[in-house]
Amino acid sequence: MPATTFDTRREDRATRLLVPFGLMIVMAAAAAFIVAGLYTADTFATGISPSELARNHGVAASTAAWAMPLALTGVAAIFSGIAVALARIRISIRGRRDAFVYSLPRILQPTN
Repeated sequence: MPATTFDTRREDRATRLLVPFGLMIVMAAAAAFIVAGLYTADTFATGISPSELARNHGVAASTAAWAMPLALTGVAAIFSGIAVALARIRISIRGRRDAFVYSLPRILQPTN
């Protein structure tokens, strides 16, 4: 048999970890955007002091500043997991093809 077997345990682990990790990051960013929206909504409340208004605006602005790069990092992790899974499928198909090419002549060979 040709040496086409490939140790794919590392790719399998990466696939199993990248996609859930990316989803977790995206959910954390979504929660941060919800918090920023709540602080932004508090800025329109009546009867709050100017210092609390500035604090609410500062929290909303700083949260929005780091939440978008965090969300993009999560999406990148998801796409990386998908790319690793597709590469794993390609390697598996290549191994099956090589095994078939190696075995077919021996299967079709008449026995005497």
